[in-house]
Amino acid sequence: VFFLILVSFSQICYGQSEKIGRYTVEEWQTVIDTTWGEGLPTNNKIQLFDYFWTFIDEKYPSFQNLDVNWDSLKTVYRPEVAAGASRGRFYAIICQLYMALQDVHTNLVDLEVTTTFLKPGVPLLIPDGYWGNDHFGAGLTPLPDSSLLVYKVVENHPLNLELGDIVLGYDGIPWKNLYKKLLHEVQLPVAANYFKYLEIEMWGSSDFSETHIWLSSAGMNWHLFETIDILKYASKDTVHLPTIVLDGQNMELSATAQMPVPGISLPDIRTNQTVSWGIITGTNIGYIYLYATSPGPGSEFSNIIRTFRNDYNLDGLIIDSRVNDGGGFPNQFIAGLGMLFNLRQNNLIFDERSDPDNHFAMRQFYVQEGFKADEIMFEKPIAVLTGPASLSAGDWLPLVMRYHPMSRNFGLPTNGAVGHDWPYLDPPSYATDWTQSNTTSNGYLKDQPDKYLTHVGAIPDEEVWLTQEDVVKGEDTVVKRAMEWINNLIYAHDVSFDKFYAKPGVDTLTVTAQVENPNEHDVSIFAIVTHSDSVVVDSLELFDDAKHNDGAAGDGIWGSFIRPVAEEHFYNVTVTTNDLTNATSRT
Repeated sequence: VFFLILVSFSQICYGQSEKIGRYTVEEWQTVIDTTWGEGLPTNNKIQLFDYFWTFIDEKYPSFQNLDVNWDSLKTVYRPEVAAGASRGRFYAIICQLYMALQDVHTNLVDLEVTTTFLKPGVPLLIPDGYWGNDHFGAGLTPLPDSSLLVYKVVENHPLNLELGDIVLGYDGIPWKNLYKKLLHEVQLPVAANYFKYLEIEMWGSSDFSETHIWLSSAGMNWHLFETIDILKYASKDTVHLPTIVLDGQNMELSATAQMPVPGISLPDIRTNQTVSWGIITGTNIGYIYLYATSPGPGSEFSNIIRTFRNDYNLDGLIIDSRVNDGGGFPNQFIAGLGMLFNLRQNNLIFDERSDPDNHFAMRQFYVQEGFKADEIMFEKPIAVLTGPASLSAGDWLPLVMRYHPMSRNFGLPTNGAVGHDWPYLDPPSYATDWTQSNTTSNGYLKDQPDKYLTHVGAIPDEEVWLTQEDVVKGEDTVVKRAMEWINNLIYAHDVSFDKFYAKPGVDTLTVTAQVENPNEHDVSIFAIVTHSDSVVVDSLELFDDAKHNDGAAGDGIWGSFIRPVAEEHFYNVTVTTNDLTNATSRT
């Protein structure tokens, strides 16, 4: 007892703090200082700090939806830089600046610091649990209580990890608390995590995605701790294991929070393949994994869509964009989307800063070129799977697909990085080991001009994510729900007419549609006839009774008559299917 009292008294007298990982806050600062040495002269550090702070202050276009006091960050950190800061501490200060912007497109990175080989005690915080998990050998994804589910793991893992195990944290403290302490109290340098097969940085650009991705990174930060806390699925026991067993292990693993889908291979990132596709085994549902929109081997999105349309009579299509590094809007990507729509899409606009003295003054920078559409729409259900690791063009994909009448988004909100960026800008010449990426614009939808999208993310129609029960069975919860929706949806397709020209005031047209009603619900089918300028000309109900040129009664073909129109004109017909049992509808 006397010894414990002395220790407590010593801590009070000398201001010692508790350990956060391997060291106390004070000890971490010493390790940060000694790991990378002095670095640039103090005068150059001040210049680089001022350069980046001013660059953001005058040009950054995404202060909307962001809670940050940019002036106060300068007030807090510039005097410390001027007083002399080690290389590691100076980069940690720069990390505090760009992480406060909460924008995966914007950073200033000391490449030598961030690519330091990770050994026990190296003071480097990894913000990313996606893509390359070679350092930990297992993929983790958050559960609702912020513990981390093991969904993928290398064979013979040194910690004996198995599917369904749950990583709680380290040294008896939940990871959800630890990462905040390491980022905000210890202020460790943050590694822009360049996956060795793709140059990727990954952190969150919204409150939700930031939390999700930091939680997912728990395993990648084992080098900061001495013991890891794991709740075993099989025994329900909590074990506390030494992290040192992970040191020096070869555990190559790409983890993307996706479980295997029968009949579909994941893209091979090692060969720069960013797209793969196929038909889900035992179904007639097409599937596309989309890891990026940028060109590369296997990324010809338009050819895949064309093949599905020409060679398969699909019951539905799933576009899996849960992990999508974006890469802009190349022609093959835009052309592929155009094959799904029958109306031209011009719905995304970008603004840039218009006043260096006003963070919120904006002007139009760029109108995203829309894509031409096919005359015939892809009329079957399209499920788009989304998640926090879908960013930039990956944020835009589910937003534009919302305009497709047969689509529905499943998963979690996207990253929230809806802006153009110019990566790898050259910082001042004296900063030879540094690289910079910067957002140049902030995007919004044409029909929602007051709602900038950076720091928000695309919200799915249905929030669903991996569960422990499904992971143990090797099943993907998000895919299961998307397939359930496709297989049970009531909708009309193959709308057709007995002729495409009618004499004004004379000819009556027949309109028919095939209606899918897999669960035999009570339904009603209506059609609206409009001028091409959207003026309503007629409305009518369709029937499956053999009395409306609809074939045999009960054969699933519904029909009705369009009365003679008064003038020669171009007309559009829109069909709405009402599910009276579930009180839902689809147009």
